Amino acid sequence: MLAQDKEALRTGLQTKALAIRERELNLYHDSLNAVGTQAALFTGFAFHALVDFEIPEGKSERLVAWFTLSVVFTLVLNLNCVVHAISVCVWGPGLALRGSSHNAMFRAVEGMQQERLRAFQVGFIGTVGIHIATSSMAFIAFDDVLAGTVAVIVAFSIASSAYT
Repeated sequence: MLAQDKEALRTGLQTKALAIRERELNLYHDSLNAVGTQAALFTGFAFHALVDFEIPEGKSERLVAWFTLSVVFTLVLNLNCVVHAISVCVWGPGLALRGSSHNAMFRAVEGMQQERLRAFQVGFIGTVGIHIATSSMAFIAFDDVLAGTVAVIVAFSIASSAYT
């Protein structure tokens, strides 16, 4: 009788632990999905700026080069974030459900937790990149006073994002 109670208690604890891990897995999945969606949106903005933004004649070649590099940097970082987030969102739950060992759920959740940090870091750098691209675009499209104002607003936005 005591052995059965012990086994029932162990099974109940394992079930509760798995339920907690499942909630963690869902949390990481949802947060990676949100970061990936934001990165995809920024990738579209960067691609649109690269392809459709008309650079007026007579602008400094260095300014145009800075703009182009910042847009390409933003596009590549955000694409990297999208691919990373999608990969983890697909493979993490797959490992949890079809893993070959009894602790597959735990490995999947721990892996997603680690990879989530990388996606957040790359996504944040991509967000800073879109800010820099916006500022450099302002110096190409607007007069210096308005572009300077945009640059100050962008700097405050970057600072507040870093603080968050």
